[in-house]
Amino acid sequence: MQLSLLFLCFSGATVNAIPVYTTPESVFSSGSFGQKELEQRAKKVESRHWLALKFKGQKVWISAQKVSSTFHQKKSFVLKHSWPLRKEPNLRSSPIREVGAKTRIHVLQHQAPWFKVQLSMPSSQNPPTADNTYWMEIPWERMTTQNAVSSEDPTPFYSAPRTSDLESSRHVIDELGLLPPKHRFKVLAVERVLWAQTSVPGQTVAWWPVEKVFRPTEDTRWLSTDKLFSRSLFDIARSPLLPKLVFVSSNGIYRTLDGKTWQQLDEFEEDNHPLAIAENAAVFIGPYMSLDHGETFKKYIRWDSLLKTLSQNTKNKNSPQQLIKILKIIPRDKKGQRLEVQIIIGQRPFWIETYDQGKNWFSSSTSGTR
Repeated sequence: MQLSLLFLCFSGATVNAIPVYTTPESVFSSGSFGQKELEQRAKKVESRHWLALKFKGQKVWISAQKVSSTFHQKKSFVLKHSWPLRKEPNLRSSPIREVGAKTRIHVLQHQAPWFKVQLSMPSSQNPPTADNTYWMEIPWERMTTQNAVSSEDPTPFYSAPRTSDLESSRHVIDELGLLPPKHRFKVLAVERVLWAQTSVPGQTVAWWPVEKVFRPTEDTRWLSTDKLFSRSLFDIARSPLLPKLVFVSSNGIYRTLDGKTWQQLDEFEEDNHPLAIAENAAVFIGPYMSLDHGETFKKYIRWDSLLKTLSQNTKNKNSPQQLIKILKIIPRDKKGQRLEVQIIIGQRPFWIETYDQGKNWFSSSTSGTR
């Protein structure tokens, strides 16, 4: 289904076709599309690093995506060289500052291939905000001779790193074997390849290698308050714990940490969703929830459980998911475990509720008290 959506959205792109992949680690292409159309739809550019190591007397290469090193385990470190810091984990966003050598960096989050960092020591009096947190690319190039550990699963290794010319180099990137889980090794060499990512309706993701970072003509993923509020707003929600943390639904979901600059959340593309925030700051956006102020999301509405509840209260026993629309979300307790959600199927609205954050759903018996 996702692949067919991808082909529909890029139909007709046959001139100067570029192969795309479901992940930067995929070996086989999932299709080919025009360069201009891909770049117009591009969301971000990231690095993917390949590490050389010695295994059974042979020099082999593995992807660095799931590898950790002694460097990654540090809560803070001092830079040996100057390094650019960005507002978001995306090489297409221009660096907002560059810090010099001997600067101490405090790591807040490891999201390969990025670190979310803060220059001053985090504390309850100095919590992370948009003004004092940054993203920096993990400096794998500086990590030769570092001790590293492969992932908990067997890791494929290859005779050479993947280059940007994937099709012509396929004969050298055949998988040679698997490293055992948690295999310890020293990094002998590092190779870097740039990858761009795009997405289409239906959350289909496509990646393709690029020779250099190309800049967007207009970055609409970051808006000022004036520009955002000049648009039609679908919904708005403010965190009761962090007053400056606000979410807005307006042809996409936007978040601010300072009340001045708004970041569009890529997960929701240009869709509108109802918003709600519980007293403990659990964020609910349509069928998704976040327990870390909108850094990551997971589904709290399981459609199979919800459809089972609906089939007991509608004449249509097979209500298809695509006909269900969420209209409103109301947290009913401090922890966001009990929720009441108004949905509509066709023209008929329903109130449903959960007491365990979406694991089980029931028809709401108190819908008339709103």
